Amino acid sequence: MKIRSTFVSQAPVRVDVFGSLARAQLSYLDEMVAMALDSGVLVGLDLGSVTDVDVAAVRYLARGEGSRFRIRACPRILRNWIQCEKGSALVNRAEATTPFTAAFTARIG
Repeated sequence: MKIRSTFVSQAPVRVDVFGSLARAQLSYLDEMVAMALDSGVLVGLDLGSVTDVDVAAVRYLARGEGSRFRIRACPRILRNWIQCEKGSALVNRAEATTPFTAAFTARIG
């Protein structure tokens, strides 16, 4: 994963995410989001260059969208997966591969 952030005074921070987004990178990404929020700045995640994600990353995106950040330039299949996770947020499930995992990797990667 590669992250590039753009900050302009009094404007939202744009965070561009490139490559893979997985559990291992979430603490770093969340730290960047928290720093911006602590400064009173809105955050926009640009996911247009994401090539693959895992379930933990999708759940992070589903939980944070709207309350911690906005998502922009999101591949349609990833957007669909995020929406499915939002719909099943109240269901307690074990970390597992979903049908979207293989489809997302096959279409994007």
